[in-house]
Amino acid sequence: MPDTKQFNSMMKDLYGQVEALAGLTVRKYKKDAIKDSKKMLVRMKKDLKRWTTLLEEDLITTEDFEWLVQSQSAEVKMSTLEKSGLALVRADHFKVSVINLVIDSTFDFVIAKV
Repeated sequence: MPDTKQFNSMMKDLYGQVEALAGLTVRKYKKDAIKDSKKMLVRMKKDLKRWTTLLEEDLITTEDFEWLVQSQSAEVKMSTLEKSGLALVRADHFKVSVINLVIDSTFDFVIAKV
């Protein structure tokens, strides 16, 4: 199981990456994008920790992990961002970028522990 302190550090780093991503991609809607993204990360945290454990212990493959994280995308709505007037397509692109950040950050976390 991932060390809780290290896992929380990874999550904190993810929050920072999301803020930077929002500033680069949806600058005018940054505040709303950050709000939606943080809600998504909080919602995923428990599952993400479990999946990270499985990945670390080689009980799932990297492809399995990616599928699990990406499957969350269908359930997540960037409602605040969409209500603020950002086009649905752009909101969806931002959501996919956040999902990719989660995957990449977790892989970095697992590799650093090896």
